[in-house]
Amino acid sequence: MPTHPLKLRNRSLLRSNGYNRILSAFPIWKGKSLLDGSNIMVCLSNITTKCSNEKIAFNSKEKQDDVLQVWYLKEDEAPQKVFNSKQKSVCGDCQHLKDRSCYVVWFQAPLAVWKAAKDKPVLPATLVKQLTKDMFIRLGAAGDPAAAPAWVSRMVSENARAVAGYTHQWHKVAPDSSLKDFVMASVDSPYQAQLAHELGWRTFRTEPENGKNWDAFRNEIECLAESDGYSCDRCGLCNGNRRNGKGKNIKIRVHGVHSGKYKQNDNKFYSIRRENHK
Repeated sequence: MPTHPLKLRNRSLLRSNGYNRILSAFPIWKGKSLLDGSNIMVCLSNITTKCSNEKIAFNSKEKQDDVLQVWYLKEDEAPQKVFNSKQKSVCGDCQHLKDRSCYVVWFQAPLAVWKAAKDKPVLPATLVKQLTKDMFIRLGAAGDPAAAPAWVSRMVSENARAVAGYTHQWHKVAPDSSLKDFVMASVDSPYQAQLAHELGWRTFRTEPENGKNWDAFRNEIECLAESDGYSCDRCGLCNGNRRNGKGKNIKIRVHGVHSGKYKQNDNKFYSIRRENHK
């Protein structure tokens, strides 16, 4: 499989900027979590290497993917420890942290990225923008983009070919935040989806395998990875309001190794909607 030309470009960019040892991941920002104030970092991976997640990236004998992944991780603790202790540093009040139903396997890829990046200096913003130019960017391979300032996610997204990203913190993000310009509100029920729509978000909605609300919305289509086998880098629909908010909303059946623990709970959203309707 030939290396993608843009990843060969990135290899040259790193070397010309003094990064002679090409590592699997680099931090692009370090600072305080907007969710709980702890020390976190945002990392960029697959800068020069292929993405092995077949749902995210399409690879063949003739073509390598152009996918870069962005990870939101606690800086000073291993990802699986952060998840197992239900810390809010990079996941906030996501119900899949509370119920341990998250699809991310925190001791695998997130741990490898954390080990590779935690002791490295932050890449300069000018270099980050060069590395991400014309690439497909996946925001939140692990962790929530809302954990870091919105400008960090915008920095890696503004010159990209396409973007996919999700936040479970959509109900806490400031109404004028630019985060909704390039990520979807990740919702777990029709009630949450309706509230997110009212707040100006496009949605990515999960539905239980035997759920009764699959056809709850007209302006909603099934994730093409599930219906047609399209990888995210060939689809590009989960890009927030990047196309002026005119895209379809997306739905998918619950998936992941912990999907059996999935629950729908709208309790915390009732007061938000009442406040929104005052």
